[in-house]
Amino acid sequence: MKRYAKILEVIGSPKIMFWVLPWYMIVVVWGTIAQKYVGLYQAQNIFFDSFVIWLGFVPLPGGLTCLIILGVSLLAKFLTRNPFNPKNAGGYVSHLAVLILLAGGAATFLYTEEGSLTLVEGESGHLVTSFHERVLFIRTENAVIAKISREDIETAAKNDYLYRSTDLQIRKIESCVNCTVTERAEPREIYKKMAAAAELKPIKPELEDEANFSGVTVNISGLSEDQNGGYLFFELIAKPLELELENGEPIRINYQREKWSLPFDVTLSDFQKTDYPGLSKAKEYASHVSIIDGDQSRDAYISMNNPLRYRGYTIFQSSYAVLENGDEVSVFTVVKNPAWIFPYLATSLLALGLIMSLLTRMRRIKR
Repeated sequence: MKRYAKILEVIGSPKIMFWVLPWYMIVVVWGTIAQKYVGLYQAQNIFFDSFVIWLGFVPLPGGLTCLIILGVSLLAKFLTRNPFNPKNAGGYVSHLAVLILLAGGAATFLYTEEGSLTLVEGESGHLVTSFHERVLFIRTENAVIAKISREDIETAAKNDYLYRSTDLQIRKIESCVNCTVTERAEPREIYKKMAAAAELKPIKPELEDEANFSGVTVNISGLSEDQNGGYLFFELIAKPLELELENGEPIRINYQREKWSLPFDVTLSDFQKTDYPGLSKAKEYASHVSIIDGDQSRDAYISMNNPLRYRGYTIFQSSYAVLENGDEVSVFTVVKNPAWIFPYLATSLLALGLIMSLLTRMRRIKR
């Protein structure tokens, strides 16, 4: 036991925080400045949600590495404290608060989902379109047999397999984070359908990742000779590619943003927009919605600074649009964060711990 206590003492040494915390502060400043040039989503992935930051060929500790080291060190320090010693009680509670905050950050990183829900007046919906997750879907009539993420597509080299089975093989030809479709300069027999006349052209990525439209060109083999060849997939092309396996089973392939389902329906009862006097620019806009949850129903009002929180989901009024026929469309941002309570709990405990430490210090002074 003494040996384990010694190990915990070394891991929980303040020296670790002395070396790691300044570097993490540099990462935070570095990543914050980078947002101006690469956008929030990319900066978050490069600096805060990464184990390694590559400075050319030099690997540097990323935000996740720093937080893991700090979390393990704090946990070791926490385990060596005696919670029943009045002298340590404030520090014990403060350490617990920081650990809860780090645990909340980990849960947010792992489980948070965010996307958009778009509704026309009078329409109901529950499918949320992800802001960032794009997926190449391969489906049969009865099931999804493969989901290939944009990250896997982007990291794959040319001619790498994206999917391989006994009767279907898909290799990457090219991909782009933000694309436009242009006329193919030199038509080639290898390409089929739309890809025979058009190709993807990479363009500069937008700072906000949700504004990017990505795509991929692949080589499909293992099917009949007239079906094998190159195909183009672009997230703005809604219609799936329909092919047929050698055994006659139909398959559908398409590239789209991932969708996830709310456990309730949202109905847009009325959309309201107020313009600036004399201008067509919106001053404020809001939505009257109904939440249909099984046999239960409730009305709610969502405005620009007044989100709706329901069953662990937060629904924000983010935008609007007017269709050609005059119908008004309300655009909501939907966020699912199961760890939303952690920061409130952690800050409350941290305040309690600091007060306890202050009271302990005052008692020592009086003595």
